[in-house]
Amino acid sequence: MKRSLLKKTLLLNTTFLTYLSIFLVFFSSNSYAAVTINIFSDDFEHGTSKWESVTGLWHLTTYISNSPTHSIWFGNESTGNYDMGDVNGSLTSIPIDLSKAQNASLELYHLKETEEMVPFDQTVILISNDSIIWHTLYLNYSNVPAWQKLSFNISAYCGNSTVQIRFMFDTVDDNFNNYIGWLIDDVVIKGLVELEPTIIPSYPIIGIVLIMTLISLLMINKSKKKLNH
Repeated sequence: MKRSLLKKTLLLNTTFLTYLSIFLVFFSSNSYAAVTINIFSDDFEHGTSKWESVTGLWHLTTYISNSPTHSIWFGNESTGNYDMGDVNGSLTSIPIDLSKAQNASLELYHLKETEEMVPFDQTVILISNDSIIWHTLYLNYSNVPAWQKLSFNISAYCGNSTVQIRFMFDTVDDNFNNYIGWLIDDVVIKGLVELEPTIIPSYPIIGIVLIMTLISLLMINKSKKKLNH
């Protein structure tokens, strides 16, 4: 009877410790981390490859920038303004993949000088997930004499792999266009993304497992001695 009880106790102890060790190792090694990353960014230092369409007076410039030496400008280099009649143009990004983002934001810096009279010299920021229907994020007629940061919550577009942003300038008429225009720099879309699981050594847990294994071996050895007597 005593030998049978000891055998059962030994079996239960070793089984419990084995499963507990496996549980601790598994849940300490498989780490799922969500981090905020730059999903899209452009400081306009390396061309316009991140922009699907660049029309009108939009062009890269070293005239003035937020960082480091280039920005993109709706204006004319030779005159320093956009006084070229009734003109308009747009800057449209390539499709941006937000399919894995849990939330997202659009950030950028801009500088602007226009006639400040509604509805002329429109400066607009748009967003779309199908390149057909565009939603307005920004429409403003006020001047921005120094570089200013704009931020927009675009989490509503998470889950889509073809998100695009567009900057649009439209003079509407050909009067009072002797102003600098609109400059954009340091465009960034940030998103909270869950990384793939990675194996991360967890030394405290490994230490606990080793101690429990040692205890288990001592218990087995002690039980064997009792069984032999």
